[in-house]
Amino acid sequence: MSTVRALIASSFAQRALGLLTRSRLHARAGVWFDRCSTVHSMGMRMPIDLIFLDAGFRIVELRTDWGATRIARCPKAASVLEVASGALAQLQWRVDDQLCFGEPKSISGQSATWCSMTLTSNEASVR
Repeated sequence: MSTVRALIASSFAQRALGLLTRSRLHARAGVWFDRCSTVHSMGMRMPIDLIFLDAGFRIVELRTDWGATRIARCPKAASVLEVASGALAQLQWRVDDQLCFGEPKSISGQSATWCSMTLTSNEASVR
């Protein structure tokens, strides 16, 4: 089962910074932006993969190896999951795949809330 552990970018600071402060990221970790269809990579120190999701957590668009100083927009998206470049190749997620949003969890001593995004049905496997 392919799962990503994602920081829920809910505060203004978390949404503004996203992955800007990171120089690397674990392949199964990311940041999830709810109510978002446009992201930027201005000031990023590493390339990322972008997963655009509709309101039901179905993948509607993917962008791989998204470098610095770029803007990505997907009008069909209700949220965006940012992961390390190359993670999509490992996860084997495809457009139309359905993800399940895990129960948000706070970690003791941290102000951040985390969730898991897990592939529940892989449309590519039935094609």
